[in-house]
Amino acid sequence: MLANLPDFKIRWCIPRARQWVLAIFTFCVSPAEAGAEIPADLELVLAIDTSTSVDAREFALQKQGLYEAFLHPEVVRAIRSAGENGVAVSVMQWAGSYQQETVVDWTLLRDEASAAAFAARIGAAPRAFSGLTDIAGVIRYSTASIEGNAYAGKRRAIDISGDGTSDIARCEEERDLAVSRGVTINGLVIYSDDHDLGALAVLNLRDHYAFHVIGGPGAFLMSAENFEDFRTAIRRKLLREIIGVFAADAGNPSTATDVPEIITDFDMNQGISAAFVHRNDQRISKRGPDGDQ
Repeated sequence: MLANLPDFKIRWCIPRARQWVLAIFTFCVSPAEAGAEIPADLELVLAIDTSTSVDAREFALQKQGLYEAFLHPEVVRAIRSAGENGVAVSVMQWAGSYQQETVVDWTLLRDEASAAAFAARIGAAPRAFSGLTDIAGVIRYSTASIEGNAYAGKRRAIDISGDGTSDIARCEEERDLAVSRGVTINGLVIYSDDHDLGALAVLNLRDHYAFHVIGGPGAFLMSAENFEDFRTAIRRKLLREIIGVFAADAGNPSTATDVPEIITDFDMNQGISAAFVHRNDQRISKRGPDGDQ
């Protein structure tokens, strides 16, 4: 059949056929079924927003911040102290529907050398696309990536960074499904100076992540005042995720209707300031920094 196709069509078809074969093999034969699971103390997906609202400069700041984080001595120390099995990490970019792509594949980090090599791959990764904002798609894609990789983590987490609310689909169903599978979803809200819509919009973005995106044992939300602040924010966020200070017992996974205490961090620059949120049977209670209701 290929012999009857023009040369340019052959060049187009073959690489895509290989991609389909690889995708089918990946989803049909899981690492668990193949007996190839590698123990890890944490499986972590870092999901970077590349939607249209993120311009070239802001994307570069995100990438640079993530690159620098894995070179930072505090993060390296956290990786070393995470456990004897190490930390399995991947980086993906996301925007609208069907716009999710792993740009740095799963890698087991144990020490400074492996963290530096991972940082170099982050620095070399180009922008995959731009588009709308589909946070539900991020959660779905990242959960599948965790369940389809070669690692068996004691803890499993998705780290979603973004500067906007989801404008394609509601997130709750995908969030609850991920949580039911033992995955914790954390958030990093980025306020953009270029798209300042006032205090109400900031509150809406924060609450969207707090009540519709994050979830699972020890889930938390942090914020960056702007894309320049992302460098500090992502480093602090990585430290909390890797060390697992707020993580629940891995042997007691959460369900969507019985979620342990979620600690949200609405203003990093003033320390841990915002609400302790407990979600149980759809009842939400908030406590301010001074413990007032």
